[in-house]
Amino acid sequence: TAEKKQVAALQKLKAERDNAAVKKALKEFKEAAVAGKNMIEPTIAAAKTYATIGEICNVLRDEWGEYQEVPTI
Repeated sequence: TAEKKQVAALQKLKAERDNAAVKKALKEFKEAAVAGKNMIEPTIAAAKTYATIGEICNVLRDEWGEYQEVPTI
């Protein structure tokens, strides 16, 4: 039940937010990441447009990949 409520709330959020503003904020976030700039302000700007944590993290995953631990023997 809790999962269904969260999924519904997320779908509602994405339907009601300004998706063009989210896309712009995520683009600026990615540009800052690629350029090696301070990412605090672009992260806050993305959050203020209601970009989700998953969307913000996906930008970084797309750019840098996901950490894979290499076991040492």
